[in-house]
Amino acid sequence: MLTAGEWIAIDYAARNLECVHPYQLLGVPRDVARPALRKAYMNLSRVFHPDRWFRREVGDAAEAIDRIFKAVSQAYHTLDDPDRRARLDLELGETGPPGPASSGDADALRSSASMLVVRAKKAVGEKRYAEAAELLERACGLVPDPALRIRLAALLLRLPDRLDDAERWLADVEVVGTRSATWNRVRGMLYWKRDELDRAEAAFRRALELRPDDRESREALARLLRARN
Repeated sequence: MLTAGEWIAIDYAARNLECVHPYQLLGVPRDVARPALRKAYMNLSRVFHPDRWFRREVGDAAEAIDRIFKAVSQAYHTLDDPDRRARLDLELGETGPPGPASSGDADALRSSASMLVVRAKKAVGEKRYAEAAELLERACGLVPDPALRIRLAALLLRLPDRLDDAERWLADVEVVGTRSATWNRVRGMLYWKRDELDRAEAAFRRALELRPDDRESREALARLLRARN
């Protein structure tokens, strides 16, 4: 059975395949070198290869997974072939920015961001947190999604030298974040890492006011209170 997150990522990527060009689909810049191109392809192909979903009940998503995998493979082979890539660059135009989302099309931007999030999730699963953070930062640059920024901030807390960046991403969505249990919980974890325990406790309690059944906030508050005693 697919998780809700897996179904959303698969469904969204499949519905927007025709809205993106190969660079956007693979989540790579226009000037990507072949080693980085192959790395991006391998990461996505492992995620969407039909064999990965063997023996799982994927239901209607099976066709979508197959379509995404074929599109990812085709995108890679297009960009890996110098002649085909040169023709594509001519079609896209040489004056556009080198990033993966130069078309400015909203659906293309969201689809490209979705692929970056998929890659980031895989990197987190393999404890490659710095790489995952870079991917999420690129995704945040494509779409104005507060939840994605909060997710990035939470990830940056795993990197001791990126705490200031985590704070900046949280501040970027503070207007809506203050009404979010997740935003307050992540804020509390940031305060805790900085030994600002009173502010951390207040943030966790605020998260529970907003969402009393938030298990993660409740557990974080309990751990903090034990640590203070």
